[in-house]
Amino acid sequence: MRSALPIHTSGSPPFSNAKTRECSRKRPRTLRTRIVSDSPVLAGHQGQRLLETLDAVLEHERWGDEIFTTVCMLAISPDRRTARVHRAGHPRPLLFGPDGVRALPEEPRGPALGLLPGLEWPAQDVELGDAWGLMLYTDGLIEGCVGDGGERLDLEGLLELAAAAHARGERGEALIAGLAAEAERLNGDVLSDDLAVLLLSRGEL
Repeated sequence: MRSALPIHTSGSPPFSNAKTRECSRKRPRTLRTRIVSDSPVLAGHQGQRLLETLDAVLEHERWGDEIFTTVCMLAISPDRRTARVHRAGHPRPLLFGPDGVRALPEEPRGPALGLLPGLEWPAQDVELGDAWGLMLYTDGLIEGCVGDGGERLDLEGLLELAAAAHARGERGEALIAGLAAEAERLNGDVLSDDLAVLLLSRGEL
């Protein structure tokens, strides 16, 4: 049985061997870090079934047809060596390993929740190995600008920042805080969107 972790701004993994940290910026200049505690998965569902449930709840509860949300859901195998990822329009997680940092593949994936009924969100199986880190984040981290031309940081820029930080030996809370601070520095001001970063890791990288 896999341990399931639905990813939003406050994930709650049901296992304790791996280290999980969350960093949220709800208001400008506010930085919070904490160890995420255990909690059950919504209604015991996982994968496609959970996303279908969330999609139905969103459609029923939202106040306008234009409202949608993105989700990234992670399920870790019992031996902690593989993960199953479902993405619903959410940015690609970063995988840290002994050889560096890379983004998970673009496909397979599904659309954001709340767009069309009857959609599917295919799973992506990822080999993790013995020592790894998975970083999930909201798009507030990558939608800041770089310089005066209006170009956004985007995934490519985040990968460069993460690779440089990892090479300097930054890990855990220092890694999260450093990436958020550098994205803000490049933006030239406080990031305009709320920012949440979740780092789940196992072993020594």
